[in-house]
Amino acid sequence: MTTGTSGADDRKRTLGPRTVGPGIAWLAATALWLGLLVAEWATSGPTSCDLSPGSSVFGTVSWSWLPPGRTCTWVLGLDSGPVTVVHGPPTARLGTAAVLALWGASLVLLGRRDARSQRRGLRRHG
Repeated sequence: MTTGTSGADDRKRTLGPRTVGPGIAWLAATALWLGLLVAEWATSGPTSCDLSPGSSVFGTVSWSWLPPGRTCTWVLGLDSGPVTVVHGPPTARLGTAAVLALWGASLVLLGRRDARSQRRGLRRHG
């Protein structure tokens, strides 16, 4: 009678010692970034889109997904006619999303490689 784990149990172990710490850091960074976006979305009411601090000119608030964030649009009546002014979220947020996605993907690939190496080691010694 043999004791040990089955091949299915070995495949489930994708977190090796090299991926636990970075995995926790990735989860914390991703949760923080998403939390900041949710906070911005939750606080983007109609009075939070003034043209300048303390101004009585308010714009229309909308949400942009690419890049993610609040977008304010003002239609100003000037002597030459109406002018639309749009202020959106910084494009750098797409870079943050890309870094978090690539970081997560690299952790998954590293974890799979570590699990595969462990299985090979168990087969040699088992």
